[in-house]
Parts: sequence; structure tokens; C-alpha cells
Amino acid sequence: GGSASWEGGADWVVAQIKPRPHIRGIFLGDEPTLFGVTYADICALSLYLKQALLAAGRRDVFIYFNDTPESQQLTHGLCPGLDFFSLDSYNDDPATEVAQVKRAYGLIKARLRPPNYLEPRGQGFFVVPGIFWFMPRLADQSVAAVGAPSCTAPGGTVCTGPHEYNCSWGPTGTHCLTSPSWLVGKMAAYWAWARQDPTGTFPFPSHFVIMD
Repeated sequence: GGSASWEGGADWVVAQIKPRPHIRGIFLGDEPTLFGVTYADICALSLYLKQALLAAGRRDVFIYFNDTPESQQLTHGLCPGLDFFSLDSYNDDPATEVAQVKRAYGLIKARLRPPNYLEPRGQGFFVVPGIFWFMPRLADQSVAAVGAPSCTAPGGTVCTGPHEYNCSWGPTGTHCLTSPSWLVGKMAAYWAWARQDPTGTFPFPSHFVIMD
């Protein structure tokens, strides 16, 4: 909504999608709240896009974005035209992370719109599990000096090297060949929540979709 030509940009996006039946979704961005995009901006964009998609005969295309736990989607309700929403709320402890996300979604779960003209599937949530981890990295130190196995060793948890990057993300860092056992536990905790929740329709037995 900050640009005077955002409607033209949205029209261009819909024009690209209209003849491409393999495109089934539009991602509005990651954590726009951090960049000053307001709730009103998101609502104006999602409504405009959805109305344009419907006019173009693309009722099958959903609209989605991801935001922070401070998102006003969680206090004001999901914008008209917005089909799915997710948030980043990560914790290395599986039970804590799932509880945080479940608590946040519980604030507006009852206000999700059922299937209607703007949201043919009804509104719902995606979950974005924190399936990464930040291991300690000590620059320019040997494995012996660190006193723990390097990330390339079985069970290794510490990265060593010349750059202050996380092992898994650094452009020159060593990609760790092992992963913490709690990553599996985290996915199991999300799946248990999905199986226990009876409210949903898409495509797991819950109101949200698990994405990796």
C-alpha cells in the first residue's frame, strides 16, 4: 500500500498467473510487519488480488503470507481474501515451540472464515516448523581447543572455521552431517497436534498444513 502503483503491480501478477494453471498460490512475503507494512496494507492487497483472481477465473489460487508473532492478523483476524497465514515462533524445545504456535493461533481460530466467495476453501493456518538449529561456532580454533567434536563428526555439535557463520548456512562453512534428535521430535509434536485437532479440511485432518 506504500506505492501509488501497487494496484498496477498486482494486476501484472494476476496477468502472469491467469494463463498458467500450474500456479496455485501467491506468497505475499515473509514478516512484512518488520518492514513497516501495516495490517491495512496487507488487507488492501489481499482483497484486491483475490477479487482480480476471481475476475480472471482463477478461483483455485490461494493467497498466503508469513509474519511474526506480533502480527495484527492474530489480534484483528485474517484479512478478507487471505486464505492462509503462518508465523515464525521458533524454539529448540519441540513442546515449547508447538505450544507457542498453538497458543497464537488459538487467539483467532474461532474467527476464521468458513468457505465463502473470497476464500473458497475457507481460511486456515500453515505451520512453519523451526527445522534448523544454531550450533556454537568458534572462529579459527581447532577441534582440540574447542573440546567438542566438529560438526562433521558423529554427534558433533560445534563448528570451527575462519568465518562466523552457522555451519548449515555459511557460504564457506562446513555443512553439518548430523542433526539434533529433537528435530524429529518437533515434527512429531506438530503431527500429533494436527491429528488431535478435529476442525480442519485441508489436506491433513486439521485446520493447518505442515510445510517444510
